[in-house]
Order: sequence, then structure tokens, then C-alpha cells
Amino acid sequence: MRVSSLDTLRIVKVQAFDLVNTSIIVAVKAKLQWFIFAGLIALVIRLWFCFIDGHVPSVYSCDASEYLRDAQYLETVSRFPASFWSDALKVLLGLATPEVIETTRQKMSILMPLVKQSGFVFPFFIYLSHVIFAAPIDYSSWWAPILIQTVMSAFTCTLIGLLANYAFNYKAGLWAALLAAIYPGFIVNTSRLYSEMFSCFFMCLAFYCLTRISKQGSWKNFLLLGFSLAVMQVARSPLVMITILSLGYLLWIKRRDFKPGPMLWKQVGALIFGSALVLSFSLGVQKLTTGKASLVTDRVGSYNLSTGLNLNDKGWLAYPYPDLTGVEKLKFTQIISDRLKNPKQFFHLMMDKPPRLLKFHWNDFRQKIGFIDNQAQVILHQLILLSACLGICVGLFTKPNVEERALDFRLFLLVCALSHSIFALFITVPRYALTAMPELLVFGGFALAFLSERIFQIGRRRSALTMSLALLCVLILSQQNLNSLLNPLLQSIIKAALGAGLFFWLCSWLKRQTFVDSKMACLTTLLMGVLFTFCWAWPAYAHGRAYEFVEISSNPKLELCTSLPAGTSKQNSYYLLLDCKNWSEISQGVKVLVGDKEVNGPLIPLLPFLQNFDDYKINTDRSMYLEFEYIFTALCRASNISLLDLRQWFILQIPGDLIESLSGSNKLKISVEPKRKGRITTYGAKTVAGKPKIIPSLFRSSWEKAFYGVENLNGFSDSRYEEKVFPQEMTQNNNLHLLEIRGKFSPFYGPTHAAICDSANCTTDNFPEYDKSKEWVITWRGEVECEGSRAKEIPVTITATVFSRDESGNEFAYVSPWTPSQLTLEPGSNKIEFSFPLKPSGLPGRINRIEIKSDTLKATQIEIRDTMPFPDKSNYRVY
Repeated sequence: MRVSSLDTLRIVKVQAFDLVNTSIIVAVKAKLQWFIFAGLIALVIRLWFCFIDGHVPSVYSCDASEYLRDAQYLETVSRFPASFWSDALKVLLGLATPEVIETTRQKMSILMPLVKQSGFVFPFFIYLSHVIFAAPIDYSSWWAPILIQTVMSAFTCTLIGLLANYAFNYKAGLWAALLAAIYPGFIVNTSRLYSEMFSCFFMCLAFYCLTRISKQGSWKNFLLLGFSLAVMQVARSPLVMITILSLGYLLWIKRRDFKPGPMLWKQVGALIFGSALVLSFSLGVQKLTTGKASLVTDRVGSYNLSTGLNLNDKGWLAYPYPDLTGVEKLKFTQIISDRLKNPKQFFHLMMDKPPRLLKFHWNDFRQKIGFIDNQAQVILHQLILLSACLGICVGLFTKPNVEERALDFRLFLLVCALSHSIFALFITVPRYALTAMPELLVFGGFALAFLSERIFQIGRRRSALTMSLALLCVLILSQQNLNSLLNPLLQSIIKAALGAGLFFWLCSWLKRQTFVDSKMACLTTLLMGVLFTFCWAWPAYAHGRAYEFVEISSNPKLELCTSLPAGTSKQNSYYLLLDCKNWSEISQGVKVLVGDKEVNGPLIPLLPFLQNFDDYKINTDRSMYLEFEYIFTALCRASNISLLDLRQWFILQIPGDLIESLSGSNKLKISVEPKRKGRITTYGAKTVAGKPKIIPSLFRSSWEKAFYGVENLNGFSDSRYEEKVFPQEMTQNNNLHLLEIRGKFSPFYGPTHAAICDSANCTTDNFPEYDKSKEWVITWRGEVECEGSRAKEIPVTITATVFSRDESGNEFAYVSPWTPSQLTLEPGSNKIEFSFPLKPSGLPGRINRIEIKSDTLKATQIEIRDTMPFPDKSNYRVY
């Protein structure tokens, strides 16, 4: 058989085509292996952090505990008999009688919190995780859902790499995958059962399906796309915006393939069926529980919006609570239009929201990742944001050798990231931006690939290194507090100049890149530069108090020298106000001189005085709590700190007769010197003649501001708001003031009852007589030895319990949370003291004993002052 030259040519072509095809497949598999390897690195890091690192587990802390309860409710519902499900099916099909409908709804009412707040999907994920591992659904089996979420989080890193590979190139994909693997926000949230990390996985899976659909229209990709978008949306209702954008992008990439026929109907059917697999269950549960069903669950949106736009409370939930009566009946437009009536304050609040959303990664408990503390995590997070900013400027309009679909996909990712700005209208916390990070990591990966490639090119090495150093300088400057050196206006001008200069230089640099559409790239850079510069230079509350400075010194002696105002009288109460970083810096007490007389007394935290001491809540086990400190305690416990570790005011009572005796001198001089050696942090604000001084508020606070705020890079933000005071003439700027409460006075000063113990456990049952007018301060003192020649911090467990008994013999217990969780000790003997307020008549019955137990200290004693009046929130002045 003879073979013609034409046949030979065809055979050669086929063989060549097969060879090329095989080479491409091998290359693709080789690249995919590296992305999977990046995912394995992420998996190892997450498994180590979740199960080996030894940090305080915060799996079900705070709002996450609601998901656990919802999973337990699902378990209860799953055990309903088959007859119930038969009736439920009739209800859904509209075939049930009114009696059956009502009976079914009553049984399903247990899922009401799930329907109205958490949604169906994420609690079902927790429930299913426990079922898979045959583990009980309680706190002890937290490892079951976390183990699955760890795998999902790691695979999210692989997906992010594949998205960057599609949008840019292989190097950008590998950089993006590695960045995602070490991104602190993903690592920390893997060990928490909030829905953001779960939603990130399904969002990235949906994006990956879109990249596959752009190459081939397999119905399987449509099925997975519909399923992923539905899971994501039900888990996080606000992500409906991502669903809408994804469907719009799908229509855009398939605009040329819109040909009616079997294939199109198969694809649309697969998309709808994939969504229905999730939505049918969600809608069914809603229908059976409330009689109504919606694709987007309104999870107290009006309440969240009203609080997030509360101008007086700066968008946080404050205490005392604002009046939100009837807000659930208002439409979003009504709430926004009402806030716009004060455009200046509204503008200031909105300028505070971008840094709140993006400045920190989501690590509200400030947990360490191994030896990497929170500040280092914040720096890495901000470096990734700067890289993403550079990647958007350089990579959004890259032209040569790039398919149009890749350019479209870049723009789609950017729009998805920007859509998260809608969260600025609500209570804005960093976790809301977590689902924007995969998109930004794609651009950040490209920026690092871009810079690293040019660093090794001889002609471009210098400019690439210079650009990298410029970004690092901007990052370092953003971490500095310069308020003690520069006034706020000058700081803003310098920051604005630096930001504008950086982006102007970037514009000129891009013009020299031959592969970039310079007009569009420069326009993008200009817009990014304006946004970045404005957010960075604007003196927002999220960057800290504009007029406050911080000083760290060794053994300072603080002095207050002020004119005594008219009307000073011993009929009023007087307190020294000291603004402290935390209790540990004054844990061994302070030496206070008023004039030349020393005043001895306990330093008491002012924060608990915000509460109503007559409003104790009683649990079924007869334990009691106050709502304000209960919420603070829940957040502190997950952070392995106590309420005393938060920055707050501490007060020390000064006898009124001492103030009156000095009133004739016209000047009052008070000096304060901490007894503890070591570094002391002091705060202050520069005073200007004739203008008020801005200080942290005495009686307004917010736990959201403390734990979700981004003011303090080194720890938790200050829970207090700001207020303006008009102190008398003074020579110092530190936050050391005198608080006067009018109309209250204390004729005695000093402890009226005390109990001394030789052991770490101290109990007293000797109390003064009391009625509704009596207010107590309980002070505890103890000693602890510190061995060695260096100062050290040690964790402690100290519990202070007040017991009362009513006429029926029932005993009630109140555990005060105002106790330390750790001690900072100097070598040798250390004397420790702490105090907390108590209104004895607020407890049921009569107090029969107070127990304070410690696992570390010895030679303890309890003191009770029963004549010290509580500070009044309504009738005071500061000088």
C-alpha cells in the first residue's frame, strides 16, 4: 500500500498536534501540582494553628455560639417522626388543613432564630460535620466542623492561585496562592465558626466555575456554579451582590454563544438545578417556620443600618443603649435620608468606615499566630493591601498576549471587591471585608510577581527596588503615632503629600512600561491614588484620636496643677482621674500627694459605673450578672484577658474636706507616682487656651469599639468615646484630672470592715449594715513572690464571688469580672491590689459572705468601704 506525500503530511500534523496537546496537558498538570502544593502548605499551617498552637480556642465565641445552638435545633428537628415530615410536605404543597399548618409551624418554631438571623446553610454545615464524625453537637466536639473548615480554607488558597493564573499568569497565581496560605485573616478565621471563611470558599469556587465556563460550556460547571452561589448567598445574605455580579459576568462571557438549542437549555437547567438544591431547603424551612419565604433573608438589617449610621455613637452599638424603638419598621431609604439631615457629621462618619473595613484583618481577639503578634499580622495585612493596590494600577489594563476574557475577569474581580463598600453603611467591622480578600490577593499576587520579575532585570532593577522600598516606607509611617510631635493638620498635609507623591511617581513609572495601556493605567492609578491618599491622610477616628499623644516612660511622676473652680465644697465628692493603658501598670498601687498630704486609697476602675446596679439578671442556677459587663466578659474571656486589661479611667477618692482646706490657695497641686517599677504608658492631649480639651469619655462606652475597632495597632482599641471638657488653667497635658460630683459627699474615708487571711483564699462574712442608699467598694490585697532577677508576666486565676441569701433560704451568687487575669511582677515581693464597686441592695436577700480565691497569691485581705458614693453620670465636672 502506497502512502502519498499528502497523507504523510497529515500524519505528521496529527502527531505534532498530539505532541503539543500532550505537552500542554503535562505543563498544565505540572502547574496545577504547584497550586495544590501551596494548598498543602496552607493546610499544614491551619492544622497547626487550630490544633497544636495552644492559643485560647475561640471557636464558638460570641455570635458563633448562635450557630452552635442552631445546629442543635436542627438535630432536634431531624428526630421528628415520619408523620411530621408527611404533614410538612403537605404544607409546602398547599394541601394541608389549617390545623396541620398551625401544628407544623409550632413544632418548627424552634428554628425561628435560624430563619431570622443565621440562615440555614452554615448551621447545617456544623450539624452535618458532627454527624459525619459521629460527634455530639456541643462545645466539646468543636474539632469536627473545624477540621472540615481547615480543608476548605486550604483549598481556597489553591482556588485563589488558579484564579490569578487565569487572570494574569502562572507566576502571579503562585504568588497569590502563597500569599493566601500565610494571610493572617484566613488563618485566624479558620479556627472560628463564623460564616465568612465558609463563604470565601464557595465564592472562590463559583469564580473558578466562571473561568471554566469561559473556556468550555460543560453543564457540570453550570451545576457547580449554581450550587456555590446559592450556598454562599444563604450563608451570608449581603453576598447577594456577588451573586448578581456573577450572573451578569456569566451573561457577558456567554454573549457570543447565546444560541437557542439543547446545549443552552441544558446549561440553564443545570444552573437552576444547582441553585435549587440549596434554595429549596432554605425556602422550605422558612415557609414551615414563618409561613413566608425569601431568597434574601433580612437579618435585622434596619437595626444594623440604623446603628451603623448613628452619628452620635460613630456607627457602633454604644452603652447606654440608643433608642431604637420602631426602627425595624423603617425602610433603608428612610434611615439614610434621616442621617443626611446632618451632612457634616455624616461625611465624617463615612470617612471613618473605609479604614475600619480594611485597616485590620479580622482578628477581633488579637490572637497570636505562633510568635507572630497582632501588630505584625496587621503589617502583613496592610502590605498585601498595598501590593493589591499596585497590582490594580499595573495589571488592570495589561494588553499584549492577553486574551480579552482575562481582562474582563480582572475587571469583574475588582468590581466584586469594590462591592463590599456597601458594608460602610452598616456596623462596619473588618470581617465584612474578608470575602473581598480573595479578589485583592489575586491582584497582590500579580504585583509581587511583577516586582520580583523586574528586580532581576538589569535595566529595571533599580526602579523596581525603589518602588518596593517606597511602599515599605509608606507602610512604616502608617504605624507611627506622631501626635506628640506634630499637630493633626500638619500630619495630614505630610501624609497627603507622601501619598500623592507616591502615586504620581507610579504614574510616571507606568508610562515607561511598554506592555501597559498608559492612558487607562494612569487614570486607574490616579483614582487609586486619590482614594488611598484621602483614606490615609484624613484624620479619621479609626486612626486614633487626632489630638491624643502617647508616652512610654520609666517610673514617671505625673502632676496636676490646676485652679480650683468656684463652688468647691466638702459637700461634693472628689475623685482623681487617671487614664491607664491597663490595670497591670498600677497593680501595686500609687503614691498620691494632694498638696503636701498623702492620700491612701484604692484605685477603682470607672468603667463598671456605667451600669445600673439595681438590674441584676438571674440565671436558672441562681447565678447573677449585669448585662454590660457580661458582654464585655464574653469578649475578654475569648481573648484570654480580663476587663482590667482594657484601657480605661481609674479613680481614687479624695476627701472633700481636704479639697476645701486647699481652696483658699487658689491652686491645687496633685502628684501621682506608681509604686510599680517599669515602663508606664501615659496619654494626653495638648491644651490650647480658650478651647476645650478632648478626653476619653467618662460615662459612654462600646464593646464593639473596643474589640472591633482598629485604632490601636498593639492591642484593643479604647472602648470609650470622646468628650470635651473645659478644665481650669493647667500646666500639664496628661490625662490626669479631678472629677467633681456635686451633691454627694462622704463624711468618712477608709475601710470600715476588713478580713485578713494567711492563704490565697479569703472569705469574709462580717459586713456593715446597709440599705438602698449604701454603696460599697470591695478591695482585695495580696502578696506574691517573684523568683529570679528579671520581671515576668504570669497568668493567674482570681475569682471574686458575692453570695446573698433570701428569706426562703435560696442562695444567689454574683461573680465580679473586675479581677486580673495576669500579673506583671518585679523580682522579690510584690504587693497586688484591685477593687470593684458593689451596690449590696441590688442583690436579692442579704449578703452573707464574700469569697476571693487565688491560685498564686498569699497573705490576702479583703477591705470593704461602705461610705464611698458612686460617681454620678449626670451631675459632674472635670478640672
